[in-house]
Amino acid sequence: MEVTLQKWGNSQGIRLSKSLLREIGITTEKATFEIEVKNKELVLKRKKESKLAQRFEGFDYKAYWKKWNKEHPGQSKEVDWGKPVGKEISW
Repeated sequence: MEVTLQKWGNSQGIRLSKSLLREIGITTEKATFEIEVKNKELVLKRKKESKLAQRFEGFDYKAYWKKWNKEHPGQSKEVDWGKPVGKEISW
């Protein structure tokens, strides 16, 4: 696959197609890479996500809240933690 280096703001950048990213297992819009130079070539390596991010990968929060609203109609999502204690400001 051939890509073109292009001006991107004050920097230069290349764009990677979704199909190429899918081939290496990247399905999220945010991914972190490590880049290094070896023998005058750029080597791009996918950096592993945190364990927390891995646990939530593929989590559909919209579907979760839709289901929650069906199971708890009219109920607020806020949690009452009780009255302020210490130096908390009460509104």
